Amino acid sequence: MTPLQWVVLSAYARALSDTHPHRAPLERALSGRAPSPAGQRVALELARQSGMVEGDRITAQGREAARAALRRLGIPAKGNA
Repeated sequence: MTPLQWVVLSAYARALSDTHPHRAPLERALSGRAPSPAGQRVALELARQSGMVEGDRITAQGREAARAALRRLGIPAKGNA
């Protein structure tokens, strides 16, 4: 998982309710894969510049990117945030 994928998927996970059935599997997939703090800053700025996140919220473009990544991780993406 690239730092950019981690940032977008993290924003996506935050958009899901705490009780959403796909939040826990997504958080498990992200666990232990966080890039270094410097990598997080660079990836967050790249995600912002590319229109995938605005502030700390995921955008429609970011949701599409996250759903594609979720499918590759084997986590159902239909009907998510």
